[in-house]
Amino acid sequence: MLILTWWMFFPMISGYYISQLFSCGISERLICFCVKFNGLFVVLTHPVAMKASPTVITRYSLRLVALFVMYCAILVHLSATNEIRSEQSQREQIVDRVFDDGAKIGDGEKRTLLHRQRKSAKNNVMASLSEVQKRLRAIEERHNKSASLMEKRLQEMEKRFIKRLDALVQTPHSSDSSLLSYLLVRDGRNNGQQSMGPPGPPGKPGVRGPKGDKGAEGVKGDKGQAASSGVKYVRWGKTSCPNGAQIVYKGIMGGEYYNHPGGGVNYLCLPKTPKYDRYKDGHQGGGYVYGAEYELSFNPFKKSLNEHDPPCVVCFVKSRGSMLMMPARNDCPTGWTEEYHGYLMSAYYGHKKQSDFICVDKDAESIPGSQANKNGALLYLVEGQCGSLPCGPYVSGRELTCAVCTK
Repeated sequence: MLILTWWMFFPMISGYYISQLFSCGISERLICFCVKFNGLFVVLTHPVAMKASPTVITRYSLRLVALFVMYCAILVHLSATNEIRSEQSQREQIVDRVFDDGAKIGDGEKRTLLHRQRKSAKNNVMASLSEVQKRLRAIEERHNKSASLMEKRLQEMEKRFIKRLDALVQTPHSSDSSLLSYLLVRDGRNNGQQSMGPPGPPGKPGVRGPKGDKGAEGVKGDKGQAASSGVKYVRWGKTSCPNGAQIVYKGIMGGEYYNHPGGGVNYLCLPKTPKYDRYKDGHQGGGYVYGAEYELSFNPFKKSLNEHDPPCVVCFVKSRGSMLMMPARNDCPTGWTEEYHGYLMSAYYGHKKQSDFICVDKDAESIPGSQANKNGALLYLVEGQCGSLPCGPYVSGRELTCAVCTK
C-alpha cells in the first residue's frame, strides 16, 4: 500500500521540482537526467514491476535509493538558490520605497514639519545608499561564487551519475538491462557512439536445410609416377645377377634332408657366413638344414653338375615391383621382363620329403670342390606325366623348363 501511494504522488512531487529547474536556468542535460530518473523510478516501482523476481527488485532498489538521495541533494541546492534570489529582490524593493513620494503633504506647520522630516530622511537614505549598494554587490559576488561552485558540483555529480548508470546498464547477465537502456536512451547518447554490450549466449541450431545439387566434376589431374618399391628374387644355381639387377648377397643352397618326413619344405639360399646369437652346441632334437646337391641322371646343363653342391644369389630390381616364376616355359608373358630362364627342379617323388618347385638357371654352376655324394636336400629335374595333365601340348617324361619374370 505504501509503494502504491508513493507511485501515485511521486510524479507530481518530482514534476514540481523539475519545473523549478527550468526557472533556475539549469542545463537541459541535467534536467533530462532528472526526467529519466523520474521515469525509471516510476516504472521500477510500478505494482506490475514489483511482481518481478526478488533478486531483481533487491538489486535495483538499493541503487535507486542511492540515486534518490543524490537527487534530493540537487533539489536542496536549487531551493537555496531560489531563497537567495528572493531575498535580493526584497531588498531592492525596500530601496525603491525609500525614494517613493507616497506620503501626503498637510497645511501649515504640518507641511513644514513633514517637509523637514522628509528632507532629513532623504539625507539619511542618501548617506546609507552607498552602504546598501556595497552590501548588494557583496551579496551578488557571493551569489555568483556560490552559483559557479554549485554549477561545478552539479556537473561533477552529473558525470558520476552517468558513469554509474552506464555501469548499471552494462552489468552482464542482467535480465532487465534492456529496460534501463531504453529508459536512459543509452544508444542515443554521444551520437550513438557508445560501445557494444557483451555478446549474448549462442542460439539454438537451426533446421537443417535441403541437400544441395551435385557439383560439377573437377578437372582430371596429371598422371602420377608409377610406384617403384622394387622386387627381389633368388637366382638358383648362379653367383651373379642379370644386368639391371643388384646383388643383395651370395650364398649356398640348402634345405631339409631328402628322407626326413618332417621339417621345412622350401629350399633356402643360405649366406656363406652365418651370424649366431644365443646358442647351445649339440643336437637338441629340432629341425635341420642340410646343404643341397644335384642328382642328375640326364644333364641338360652346359657343365657336369651331378652330385655337386649348387650356389645361389639374391637379386634386387629397383625399377619393378612384381615377380613371377613361369613354369613349363622359358620365356615371359607380354609386358613382363625376363630375369633368367632354366629348368624346373624339385625333390624326388619317391622320397619321404616333399619340397617346393624352383627354377634353376640354364647355365647353372656348382661350388668348387663340392663334388661328393653327401646327399642332403637333393635336386631332381621335373618331368611331365600324362593323365590329369593333358598330353598333346605336354609330353610325358619330358623335362620342363621355367622362367623368372618381373614387372
